[in-house]
Amino acid sequence: MNSQHLAILLGGIIPAFCFGLTGVLAKASMDKGIDIASYLFSVGVGVILYGIVALFVIAERSFNVISGLYAAGAGLIWAVGISMFTYVLVAHKASVSSIVPFHSGAVLVSVVLAFAIFAEWKAVNVPLLLIGALFMVAGGAMVAKAS
Repeated sequence: MNSQHLAILLGGIIPAFCFGLTGVLAKASMDKGIDIASYLFSVGVGVILYGIVALFVIAERSFNVISGLYAAGAGLIWAVGISMFTYVLVAHKASVSSIVPFHSGAVLVSVVLAFAIFAEWKAVNVPLLLIGALFMVAGGAMVAKAS
């Protein structure tokens, strides 16, 4: 397997599967009666446990205050998003299958910000990437309408 295919598998397909499972596990938690704060705490415990294991498995170490603040910001932003998601599961009795397709909009946010902040538009085929991203979002909207 070449480097590009390995990157797609490890950075795209497997994380997509993991993120897809989180929606189902969030719904299962909510159905069993967990509140949003306890859900976030429990997820945090899972992340900390995985982080501890990673400290022993991944040899590379690099940390500074700025990189740590960016990482903490990512966690806080994720917590806001997952809080909103779990809130609608509980308060509005929304189905996972009707809400999760809208998460494909994250693709556009990431693409636009990566282009603007990291100048990634220089290293990719921009028209193909944008067309693909738009199809993903359009597909998510169509799937959401099916529910």
